[in-house]
Amino acid sequence: MGDEDVSVEMLASPVNPVDVNVIQARNLTKVSQKIPLDLAATFTVNPTTAYRMLRDFVSLSPGDCIIQNGANSGVGQSVIQQASAMGVKTINVVRDRSGHEADSLRQTLFNLGASEVVTEDFAGSHSMKELMEGMMIFKDLKSVGYWNSKWMEENVGGSEYKKMIADLCKLGEEGLLTPPLCEHHPLKDFTVALSNAMKPYVGRKQIIDFKQKSAL
Repeated sequence: MGDEDVSVEMLASPVNPVDVNVIQARNLTKVSQKIPLDLAATFTVNPTTAYRMLRDFVSLSPGDCIIQNGANSGVGQSVIQQASAMGVKTINVVRDRSGHEADSLRQTLFNLGASEVVTEDFAGSHSMKELMEGMMIFKDLKSVGYWNSKWMEENVGGSEYKKMIADLCKLGEEGLLTPPLCEHHPLKDFTVALSNAMKPYVGRKQIIDFKQKSAL
């Protein structure tokens, strides 16, 4: 190895069907060793997306309230935790469930800091799309698209990027930001992880664990 080379030990990596992982030096992110491995492995995916959405479009203050759908997704769970740390309330919309599954999910999100959890049928005969269209017309609301990968590519290594990583690491060290539920797979079984990641409503992040061995 030369003076400009860096040896990288892969511990774990999230599986995102839309991503192709190519390691470049400028894309490596140093995170605190005090945070859980699953959080470190998913650090630049869900937490960074939630962080930017909570800060880049409106100025939120303690006591403000936001509403999100898909609240039990990895990003949704991170939004709940980060908003709670900011003193911001969250109304969280999830798809309809029944019985124990619904109660368990509600409790999980409340444990993360959710202010309220409602199902998609909460809006009655109106879909969320219809409600949002009405509010955009009569309440002068705006719709903004956001692509986290693009922001990361344009800002990696910059001051705002470093501040974001430091803020998230601090939350992780304090136990205010925890990883989503994860399912680990050895590298040999990457096809299983990829297959699971492509399924709808899996509920767990698929992680390639480079230290885990396949079951015999």
